[in-house]
Amino acid sequence: MAIEEIHAESGDGVHSESAEASAEPALPETDKHWYIIHAYSGFEQKVAESLRTRSQAFGFADRLGQILIPTEEVIELRNGKKVTSKRLLYPGYVLVEMEMDDECGTPSNPRRE
Repeated sequence: MAIEEIHAESGDGVHSESAEASAEPALPETDKHWYIIHAYSGFEQKVAESLRTRSQAFGFADRLGQILIPTEEVIELRNGKKVTSKRLLYPGYVLVEMEMDDECGTPSNPRRE
């Protein structure tokens, strides 16, 4: 599994700062950052559940934020009927918001070590 940090770009010049401030409520500042976990395709749910259980077992659940698996709803035609199903946007990737430090581990890829 590989973990990469995501950094948001500051300002794209499309929206003014005053419009953004009035549209969004003030969020508390945290030390959590977004990371990408690369897993085998089809194992995204298992990786997310494993991360939740391990964080509770090893005592770093408070440093863990959201765990997201990007999906979209797709309307398909099956036997002449419309069926709504979910499809992965990025197969093999799990997005995690967490506070990374030495206690909860460092990003690593065991295949590269």
